[in-house]
Amino acid sequence: MESSPHALFWCKEVVVVWELTEFGFRLDDLDRNQFVHKMAGRDSTELVSCVVGLLEEFQGTHSSFLSSPVSGRVPISAGWCPPPLGSLKLNTDATVPKSGSSVVYISVELSRTKSSLSFPLFQLCHLKKKQEQGQSWMKFKAFLTENGVNLLEKRFLPTLDKMGKICHLFLTREHAFFLHNLLSGDGVQSIAQFQKEALFDDYRISSQNEDRIAFAIDISLLNRAVRSSVSICSELGGGGSNANRLQIKLVKKLPPNSTLPTPFLTFETKGYKSAVIQDVPISKPLSRAQVLELQTALDMAQDLPQTLVQVPDLNQLQNFVDRMKLVGDLLNVSISKYGDLHVQTSTTLITLGAEFRKLLVVGDRAVPPPEDQNVSAQIRSERAILRGDAQSVQVNVKHFSKSLQCHQVKPDCAFYGIAPQGACLTVIFQFFIPGTRQTDKSISLHCRLPVLDPS
Repeated sequence: MESSPHALFWCKEVVVVWELTEFGFRLDDLDRNQFVHKMAGRDSTELVSCVVGLLEEFQGTHSSFLSSPVSGRVPISAGWCPPPLGSLKLNTDATVPKSGSSVVYISVELSRTKSSLSFPLFQLCHLKKKQEQGQSWMKFKAFLTENGVNLLEKRFLPTLDKMGKICHLFLTREHAFFLHNLLSGDGVQSIAQFQKEALFDDYRISSQNEDRIAFAIDISLLNRAVRSSVSICSELGGGGSNANRLQIKLVKKLPPNSTLPTPFLTFETKGYKSAVIQDVPISKPLSRAQVLELQTALDMAQDLPQTLVQVPDLNQLQNFVDRMKLVGDLLNVSISKYGDLHVQTSTTLITLGAEFRKLLVVGDRAVPPPEDQNVSAQIRSERAILRGDAQSVQVNVKHFSKSLQCHQVKPDCAFYGIAPQGACLTVIFQFFIPGTRQTDKSISLHCRLPVLDPS
């Protein structure tokens, strides 16, 4: 069932008929609004007569194809009343081109009297498609829970700030991600993932991109806003069900001396008699194509190495790496299926290394040969690599040290592994449900260190 204006004016077959009439205007001309307004006025009765004549001509020509007689008047549905005699009543129609980035809205306005119709039939608004704009329909609002405040303020945000000043905050229907360097490919990639229940209450999100929103944000400003809001919450005190709660939402505001609205992530703290609002500036939300690129990079970053070894004491490893930074800029890391982790840095004058043996292995494992028990760590590592029981990569010692900073989020254990073909060095931090040894699946954090060409 076509709408009246579409059937009379916009249908591609009808367009051809209109072009052959004495009116002679083209409906597919994007500049037709200006063209039509320059035309002489037309009497509404004349227009109605022309349309009815065309309809009768069409019915007469195609009467042999019609299974039943066609009435010259469309049945009137309930709630709709016909216009007075001498005028034509039409609804608004819209069309979306198959290609291009525009939506053409056509508003047909016909007066109820003859004298006021000067034939401005089409008012054209050439607008960008909201699907391509990406930001037009974006909405996000939630309340930070007490557990979410503790996770962000005391553990994750201070640590993520050390990974890099700017990160992407990626919000979906079920998760919130803090992502470093996934699109740039430079530096350490870090992926912090939270189920929405781990951070938020009354979580609401909507967008035309499958309810996904992503934007870049300054971690230090975000951390400062959370700390300040938490402090204000404790000072304001009670009053109502939503009092003393921290609300976070995505808004657009017009900054001073600016004509363009700017997006902000707003924190609102409500007390009994007052409310405090803090705005954290963010980037323009990512477009549909950029979100898809980010989602693809995130999916690729979730691949796990075939062999992971658990490092029980990150502080001890951090102490070794701090010494190695004084020797050189490059660090050789080898991981074997025997549960051995070997790190070493070298210069022309000195070689400094550390070995952690018989670590817990997750994934592919192997039994170490007896003849390797009494050889040096370097020889043992080289033999394991030749057998295919170990992999070795070279990374920047500063990147390795930066990944160790993640122990400040207080993980219960950490695993190191090398991706297939030595694509990257992966560090996975595991969290347990408090008071148990069961993995807390609502929180995850892992890093991917770029490898260097040994040549």
